[in-house]
Amino acid sequence: ASLLRRMVHSQQKPPTTSITMVANAMRLMQVVLELHAKTRPIEQQEGDERAVIQQYIATLPNRFFEASTIDSVSHQLGIPRRTFTQLFHELTGETWLSHIRRLAIEHAQQRLCQSDLPITSVAFECGFHDLSTFYRQFKKQAGMSPDEYRSMQNQGNQS
Repeated sequence: ASLLRRMVHSQQKPPTTSITMVANAMRLMQVVLELHAKTRPIEQQEGDERAVIQQYIATLPNRFFEASTIDSVSHQLGIPRRTFTQLFHELTGETWLSHIRRLAIEHAQQRLCQSDLPITSVAFECGFHDLSTFYRQFKKQAGMSPDEYRSMQNQGNQS
């Protein structure tokens, strides 16, 4: 309400405040979108939630690298965190974080084979902000370091 009042007041000022009007309109849109995201049908069926999560899972191979948290994803989808984690595990057999990291490491393996990019660049491209986490996760899934993996793949391609 105060934002709307501010917008009405800004309209009555000289035209030099048009930037203020645009900024206030953007804030109003943000408030409306946030309110819309918070409201969802009270009696959403589990099948609907399952379908939403299945659709989300289908998009993950193209967006696993986006910085997000399980809380932000469940909020974005309009599904309580606990329901989200339970259904996600039922549908994938993995936790959300394990699934995201597996997709990231699989992508890293492809990039290590197909490019000469530095390992730091590959880690960043795959959504890792911490190189030590990347190395630890890579070794956990691939059984070797990224350097060793690249060397082994290059030797295999030369044979």
